[in-house]
Amino acid sequence: DNSIKTLTPDTSIETRQAEGLADHDNPVHLLGSCPGIAFEVPPGKCYALDIALGTYLAGTVTTRLEGRYLYTKYFANLLDVLDDDLDRDFDLWKLAIAKDQELLDSGLSTDEQFLLAHATRSYYGSTELLEVGGQPFWIVNEGVYTMINTLDLSVDQIFWELEHNPWVVKNLLNSFARHYSYHDQVKDPKTGELFPGGHSFCHDMDVMNQFSPFGHSS
Repeated sequence: DNSIKTLTPDTSIETRQAEGLADHDNPVHLLGSCPGIAFEVPPGKCYALDIALGTYLAGTVTTRLEGRYLYTKYFANLLDVLDDDLDRDFDLWKLAIAKDQELLDSGLSTDEQFLLAHATRSYYGSTELLEVGGQPFWIVNEGVYTMINTLDLSVDQIFWELEHNPWVVKNLLNSFARHYSYHDQVKDPKTGELFPGGHSFCHDMDVMNQFSPFGHSS
């Protein structure tokens, strides 16, 4: 269609998006405000389109314990992330197929496999790998509550983590011991007298990337 604007390959992504949205004669964009991708497939031909989805958030993303996403140490910007994704797409497909086969061969029922696949995606979708003080810092957010590293829930996840990425268990426990532990007291219910209670740990590290004062939870 001659009404579809043709952009040269060296045109920047930002320019392509802006010009595509500004072109009111483009039949692909009659109403919406979101760019899209379109290409012709001649009769008898079969084409494949690989699309990479990514994110990039630079700078400090937490308070008190100031952390940045660890991936920003290895990628310069969003385009760098997407390029790496497309460069490794075949290897990533092979890894995904292997993981699917591992689940199929697990001996679990169909319902159990679904639950495990759902839980796995929810787990990784709730995690953050930060760099704090030059060291990796692992975070698992508690669902919609987004509490940071809820300790009692960490016990639920420890079986998965010890199998697939055991280093995060040590990272979590060291973080609790270093920043979110305290010496407690216990009270005699009859006399009200206080006695040393030993070493205790916080319920969590606060909420929504805002770390609470050390030794305190949300």
